[in-house]
Amino acid sequence: MVPGVKGHHKLCQHHVNTPMSCGNGRSARFAPPGGQGGPTNWVRQAEADAGERGDRITTAESEELKQLRRENAELRRANEILKAASVFFAQEIDRPRRRPSR
Repeated sequence: MVPGVKGHHKLCQHHVNTPMSCGNGRSARFAPPGGQGGPTNWVRQAEADAGERGDRITTAESEELKQLRRENAELRRANEILKAASVFFAQEIDRPRRRPSR
């Protein structure tokens, strides 16, 4: 029996836990795409993508959010590099210069 599902037949349980051929010589178990939760989450996400749910962000919004977070992290790294460079050059400017010896 599948936990949380009443009246689930043993034959279905067998198919869920049995490796299936993918056609490329490999086998795969039934699993949701992207490692997300079970079928209920797929339905909820599809409803959100269709605009039927307001409690979730759409897949497109999720991808955009990931991209913006990556860009934000990259900009933070660039800012740290620029800060370090400005400190370095400020120290170079403040140092008294020595005349070359002849």
